[in-house]
Amino acid sequence: MDLRRCLKTTGFSARRDPELYHDIRRNEKELKRIIDERFGLRLFVHTQFIKLEKIPTDPKPWMGITNFQDKMDYTLFACALAFLETKEQNDYFLLSHLVEDIKENYPDPAALDWTNYRHRLSLVRVVNQLLGFRLMDRIEGDVARFAQDEASEALYRVTLYSRYFMRSYPQDIYQYNDWHELIDDEMENIDTHGRRWEVYRRLIMEPNVARTEENNDQLFNYIRVQRKSIEDFFFNDIRRLNLN
Repeated sequence: MDLRRCLKTTGFSARRDPELYHDIRRNEKELKRIIDERFGLRLFVHTQFIKLEKIPTDPKPWMGITNFQDKMDYTLFACALAFLETKEQNDYFLLSHLVEDIKENYPDPAALDWTNYRHRLSLVRVVNQLLGFRLMDRIEGDVARFAQDEASEALYRVTLYSRYFMRSYPQDIYQYNDWHELIDDEMENIDTHGRRWEVYRRLIMEPNVARTEENNDQLFNYIRVQRKSIEDFFFNDIRRLNLN
């Protein structure tokens, strides 16, 4: 089973990568055990795709969406995801419907002005990213025209992946008052499993783990004490699993 490739990506479909998909399906139970035990992550196996929820313990600025340029991009993206959540697979919708819904649900509707070129360009980036993530398909029209004309139209179709893009949460998201509580809940869940989950997650999600004033001695004490076990896993266990 290809554990190495599984850890390098966040997901793949049965249609686009059938060999890897079926390899993981055959070894689903063992992979889920390893990924949960070492990283505390969830491997979601669907009949049409596989998704690994890679949740960082120490989010970095470079972990964002490369094509996004400012906070508005992310806010519009979240609003667009909420819009897609109301749709069923293969539902069709017009760009104008998405634009209207985002305007209604934007945190500060008065701050969003579709006559503003910069705001329209932000939505263009968001729609292109939704298409890039295959959360929806373009049927007709081009969102790029929206940057020049807010009255331009396009037709899209909701895909299966839109229902599974958002990560799972420790509890109902409506139980949190703000995002700080969500992060605290996530870290508390990690802390109950010692430093293992934090260390292993950072080792697969970051190019290096540097010692700073922000991270405490416990993190590096764990790495120092468990160095042999960590090396064996990454250099021996993963290699062995990939050969099976």
